[in-house]
Amino acid sequence: MDIVSTIYQELFSVKFLHSGYGMQPSDTIARDIELTPDEGTKKLFAGYNISYRVLNDTLVCFIRSKLFNPPARNPKVPFISFFGDIHIRFLMFATQSFINKTGVVAAGKDQVYQFSNTIDNVIATDKFINKPVGIYDANKDYDADAIVVQSGQLFITVRPVLTIDNIAINDIAYWKQISPVEQLVNNADLADADTLELKETCFAVIDIHNNGTTNTSYDLFGSLPDNQLQSPVYSLKFNSKI
Repeated sequence: MDIVSTIYQELFSVKFLHSGYGMQPSDTIARDIELTPDEGTKKLFAGYNISYRVLNDTLVCFIRSKLFNPPARNPKVPFISFFGDIHIRFLMFATQSFINKTGVVAAGKDQVYQFSNTIDNVIATDKFINKPVGIYDANKDYDADAIVVQSGQLFITVRPVLTIDNIAINDIAYWKQISPVEQLVNNADLADADTLELKETCFAVIDIHNNGTTNTSYDLFGSLPDNQLQSPVYSLKFNSKI
């Protein structure tokens, strides 16, 4: 009798960091956001035997795999080899509870947050898939809850700031300091909803590619033959209003 062994290995994970949520499973960010693959990704998952789970504060994608050099348990490679450029997209929907707890510029119909593994924003061991916080520009308008960096300090708008009003960044009626200084989801991550070719309104998209990364630690696969799985863990950190 043939023995069939089915192995699933993490393809990648996205860890959501948000101090507004407690540490217990009953108080995690997963209850206030919904993550779902778009239609193209669903077809891709079916073809490559990929599945996903949201476990407390982490999105985990698993792929059916096999041993690269048995009987060694590692490394593993996809059971079905990848060919060409692969694009995985998750749509992120946020509840009002999440919005109330989070310092972010409003997003949805016209603007959507776009997070991707094609950037290079590694801090210590954390591979962030949000862009570095943008530098303050006195000649730019800012919506409420926009986050910028100025002289090494983070600031968030308390209300909209218009260039025509000549409001200084130290005006506490309009700006508030954020401490500590860290990599947070910010308005630099906003993209035009039209350019993302979305078929439904959402808060954000998570775009994961197998090619086009600028830092090899973000890669899904190693440089050796047969797409050896690296199982990277990506991070997204949100500013908490609580």
